[in-house]
Amino acid sequence: MLSSLQTSGRIQVFGRGDNPSNYVSVIDVAALVERVVTAERLGNREIVIGGPDTLTFNQLATIAQDVAGRRATVRHIPRPVLRAMSHVARPLNPQLARQSRGAVVLDTIDMSFDPGPVRREFPDLPETGVREALQKLLDRQAPTPTHNRNKAK
Repeated sequence: MLSSLQTSGRIQVFGRGDNPSNYVSVIDVAALVERVVTAERLGNREIVIGGPDTLTFNQLATIAQDVAGRRATVRHIPRPVLRAMSHVARPLNPQLARQSRGAVVLDTIDMSFDPGPVRREFPDLPETGVREALQKLLDRQAPTPTHNRNKAK
């Protein structure tokens, strides 16, 4: 969404955009992976992590605009179009077909998650919210200032 917002001034939301999804930052996932790899006695088990934010795509679009400090036109791609794209694109662009099918799933299945259990087990893990993660992404993309190496004589 940030990339599209910055390049075209538009944001695309697949489907209605009202279905909740839990967002977890790569920062948080990396911290958990480090813990699992370096800790003793965690056992052979699955550990599921989630982030602090459960949001809809419409809410995410609003947050992306707030963080970027820029308003955008939000364009919804209807589910029937996504379903058609998943079939039509399959022989020509299998990746687009998979993404279209995935977008239908994200728009129809409740993807909310309770991060409480893993957060209680690992209370020192970072808990990076969507706003903070997006801001860090924007900060990384910002051009670094260059210094004029030609000194006046």
